[in-house]
Amino acid sequence: MHFTLLNEKDFFNPYYRKKQIMQNEFDIFNKALMQYLERLESSQSENEDYLVANALSPFLTMLNFKTHIKTKQKGKSEIDLSISKDEFSKDLEVLIEAKKPNSKEFITHTKVNSKALHETILYYFRNREYS
Repeated sequence: MHFTLLNEKDFFNPYYRKKQIMQNEFDIFNKALMQYLERLESSQSENEDYLVANALSPFLTMLNFKTHIKTKQKGKSEIDLSISKDEFSKDLEVLIEAKKPNSKEFITHTKVNSKALHETILYYFRNREYS
């Protein structure tokens, strides 16, 4: 199986490149990003659950996303982090299978065939089946 990496120009709608970013929105994003990087750096020795709950979820929440930590699925499996349209919705818009950056299970541009990708695909199909 062969995967082709796309750069942002080929992936995003050209409209987004032309849309002006408001300074206050940029400042909010920059502040959230700096806090995320600080939390990530200070918790490198922690497990993935800790990173999701204490670094990634607060970052996305500061950007007004509705996040859900450890969404239970059939069996013992759980989605590490998901984003929905609102906090009451069961329809998940984004699934995140979190891995530590130095984990062997982490997906890279040279190693796409990884446990993280397999789990995300499984969770996607399960969510689609039961939604």
